[in-house]
Amino acid sequence: MNYFQLFLMLLIPLCLSLFGLKWKNNPPKVMGSAIGYRSRRSLYSPQSWEYAHRFMGRIWSVEGPLVTIVSLALYLYLNSAMPDKIMNIMTIIMLIQPALFFIPIIFVEQALEQKFPGSGKKRKRR
Repeated sequence: MNYFQLFLMLLIPLCLSLFGLKWKNNPPKVMGSAIGYRSRRSLYSPQSWEYAHRFMGRIWSVEGPLVTIVSLALYLYLNSAMPDKIMNIMTIIMLIQPALFFIPIIFVEQALEQKFPGSGKKRKRR
């Protein structure tokens, strides 16, 4: 087993997990900071900024461990079943993984639009 290959394959899922746990409990304080989810809707107000990060954190804190487990299981199985093709398979897996950073953006933007429609102010219940 090549530990460097394994580390590279688990890097993105582990980052998802770590950022998910951090943002779920402690979103970035400075709006528009170097590390943060910056979109038109998330930058409307401090409330929408915090909400977007907590929401994204909840998604990533679930998605990250699941992808870590699936990636690790695939690596271990394929490394023993097809050791000659493991590099090609790892490349495919590592090309798919970055999409997992971006797919939750759709859900975060929908949640922001529902909670902070148009102006960025929280929607009042009727």
